Order: sequence, then structure tokens, then C-alpha cells
Amino acid sequence: MIMISSGSSRCCAVIMEFPDLTKVLLFNVYMLYDTEHEQENTQLYIDVLTRICHIRNNYPDICNIIIGGYFYTD
Repeated sequence: MIMISSGSSRCCAVIMEFPDLTKVLLFNVYMLYDTEHEQENTQLYIDVLTRICHIRNNYPDICNIIIGGYFYTD
């Protein structure tokens, strides 16, 4: 397993490689949403999604991607 720095406390990423050489890019995210601070939260969402896109673009050879975590929605 290879840890990847996301630069955010709301997102972590790892690359897992299996014995058959299959690689998986795995993200764990925390996407808290507070309706009292909607504008600020929208920016946080965009920031996390942008970070995921940047990391994904740095590993174009990995086709298997899993994004999980806490997606707080009402």
C-alpha cells in the first residue's frame, strides 16, 4: 500500500496493489455539510473534489478507483 498526500485533512488516498498486479486508487473523504455556512461548505466540497481529480490525474495508469467515506447529506 502506498500512501498519497492529498494536502487536506478531509481527504486521504492510498494505492493498493494486489497479487495479480491490479492497482486500486482508494479515497476516504469527510464531506461534512452545515446548512448555516452553505457558501463555505460549497468551497470545501469543491476543494476536496479538486484534490481527488488532481490525484487521479497523477496516476493515469490506474483504472480502478473507489471513493468512500462520510458524505453527510440531508
